[in-house]
Amino acid sequence: NVCRGRIFGQGLATGSEDLSILWKRLVHALSATPESERDLSALWGFLSSSALRNAGSAAESLDDAVGNPTLASSFPILQAAVTIDERGAARVEESVRLGLAPARTYGELWRCSESVPKRTLRRLILAIAALTDGFEVAVDILGMLLHNAHSSGGLIDDELIQCGRDLVRFCIFEKPGNTIDYHLGELVTACFGGEGAVEATAVVCRKLQAAFSDYRSHSYDYRHLLESLFQMQPMTALDVFLGGPSEEHVESLWDNDFDQQNPVEMLSDDTLITWAQKDPGFRFIRLAAAITPFTMNNVDGGYEWKPIAFLIISLAPDKEKVLTKFGAHLMPWSWSGSRAEILERRRALLRNLFSYHDSDVSAWAREKDEELRQMAEKERRGERMSDESFE
Repeated sequence: NVCRGRIFGQGLATGSEDLSILWKRLVHALSATPESERDLSALWGFLSSSALRNAGSAAESLDDAVGNPTLASSFPILQAAVTIDERGAARVEESVRLGLAPARTYGELWRCSESVPKRTLRRLILAIAALTDGFEVAVDILGMLLHNAHSSGGLIDDELIQCGRDLVRFCIFEKPGNTIDYHLGELVTACFGGEGAVEATAVVCRKLQAAFSDYRSHSYDYRHLLESLFQMQPMTALDVFLGGPSEEHVESLWDNDFDQQNPVEMLSDDTLITWAQKDPGFRFIRLAAAITPFTMNNVDGGYEWKPIAFLIISLAPDKEKVLTKFGAHLMPWSWSGSRAEILERRRALLRNLFSYHDSDVSAWAREKDEELRQMAEKERRGERMSDESFE
């Protein structure tokens, strides 16, 4: 039992006449125990109580633990028993440099690091991130420090903000674990505000885009992170994801899912239009490719245009290319029930444009409506044949 072991260790330190000698005896006893049966809880408790009686003695014990053959692999766990001062921070740095302790053992250090100078703390977190399997551990440590700072109502130190930017920027964006996407998104929300984060945002967005293009990961693997990037630095995120030289990645970047908005669609219409108007001949087409222009009405199951779609149509210099992008969304690529019925319901979208003030738009709508009518009829014939064959 860990709790009992710690209490036992605390009791030993409280009653000891010579902390140094007793510490050596405890370490010797641990070294004689098979590795699979070793329990550090008594040593942890001993250190926590020793630090209260004689901080110098506890520091000497931890100094010894960094490279000790028996303790080195568990040193960070023991270090977490006492508050980390500057000497303790140097000790942790030495442990990281030696590489004898697994990255996961550093995970609890945030609990005792309030006395560490923030510049030193930033350096420690980044060093842990560089260890094998250390990146997620470092993200967790910084995430807890930022959470505590936010909960206490104080300002977040600039060093921790820069640390957050560094961590997210250094991520390689392979397929993530169960929680890394959420934690990275939280770091972006906490650390990527203001003009100072523009460069870091651009780097992160470009790395994500490359990972998606190479199929090392997919946009749904990093949904929370993407949403945070677009919310904190919308113009930079739009520039990278929608403004690059290749148009193909824009259309395939997001899941065109009517139940969820993609990160672009979570931005306000004003933000999207402001971005597009900086280069309207180019950007309105890219914006049309990045959004789903209509949504399902939950009341009657019909479809309706999104307001942003009408804005794009009305403001885009090249309406033909915009309408081509929107038209591709009218074709259902996955569905349940009758595909013919879905096509018929989507024709209502086109009929809403029959009287549009721009004759090119209304002509496109009529042509597309006839195309969907013919497709629906063909699907209906196929469905009847399938039903008859089944009977």
